[in-house]
This record gives sequence, structure tokens and C-alpha cells, in this order.
Amino acid sequence: MLHLTYRALKVMVISVIGVTLIGFGIVLLVTPGPGWVLILAGLAVLAVEFVWARRLLKRLRTTLQGVADNVSAAGGGENGFKARARKKWNGLKSSVAAIWARVSGRTRSPRY
Repeated sequence: MLHLTYRALKVMVISVIGVTLIGFGIVLLVTPGPGWVLILAGLAVLAVEFVWARRLLKRLRTTLQGVADNVSAAGGGENGFKARARKKWNGLKSSVAAIWARVSGRTRSPRY
């Protein structure tokens, strides 16, 4: 008889959900849709249980922050690319934080 503990079942469910989100995100990279958002959401779900996903998410966050800083240093004004990129970045952070809170049962945003 198969005996699963609560912890093992939780890891399996989180793994399946995270990998599924990443898989759909990869498919949406070549079709119209928010592929990168789903990939990042899948990583956020996997980061609940796996340290490697948490580290990768942190590395991606610092890389994207560096890109945003380079774009803002290049100029563009408040009504240009810089403002749109900041709005999208803040929306992405909010989405990932909401998914993180929903999956992990926390009520506050994650600490990266």
C-alpha cells in the first residue's frame, strides 16, 4: 500500500503545479500570451519548497533590476520606456507575491 505523508504530498502537488506553469509559459513564448509571467509564476511556486528555485528567482530579480537600472540611466523620461517598464515590473512583482502568498498560505509578500 502506498503511504504518503502530508509533507511528501505537499511537495508533489507544488512540484506538479510549478512545472505545469513553467511548461505552459514555455508554450506561450512561441504563441501569443504571457509566457514569461507564467514561467516566473511557476518558479515562485517551486520556490516555496525548493532552494534552487528560490535562488534562481532571486538571481533573475537582480538581473532584471540591473536591466531596469540600465534603461533608466539611458534616459527616456517619466512618460517614456522607463515609466512603462517600472509599471510592468511592479505589476509582475505584485503577481508573483500574490501567487506566493496563495500557495504558501502566507498573508504577506515574500522576502527575496
